[in-house]
Amino acid sequence: MLSVSTFLLPWQNFISLELPKGAKILSAYEMRGKLQLSALVTPGCQNKTRNFFLVELPFEKYFSVDLPARAKILKVFGTCSGVFLLAFVTPLNRIEARNFCIIESGRTIDKPMESLRFIADFCSDDSPSISHLFEIK
Repeated sequence: MLSVSTFLLPWQNFISLELPKGAKILSAYEMRGKLQLSALVTPGCQNKTRNFFLVELPFEKYFSVDLPARAKILKVFGTCSGVFLLAFVTPLNRIEARNFCIIESGRTIDKPMESLRFIADFCSDDSPSISHLFEIK
């Protein structure tokens, strides 16, 4: 039997959270000023510490973000205060700069498609249209 559970996360860059082993992250979002994470879990499973990195993204076309090496991007989500990226991380990995671009729907991309890796779509209070986040390889 599976269930969907919600976990409150602190608004900080590095987050350690006890999640049931095998939990699948469904979404991350802000509700009433609180950062929340929803996950599909098997009740009764042993907990495992999972480490996350949360960073606010600048709303610029091209930018770099410092993330621990091999960070796995889970979710990108817009809130009333900004756009955030949530990633699984190994805390002791060295920090590396990763390059991204944000393209709004209907805009042109001036990079070859083979140099871009699609990450996520998101909505933001800063833009009337849907935006798309790509990592530049």
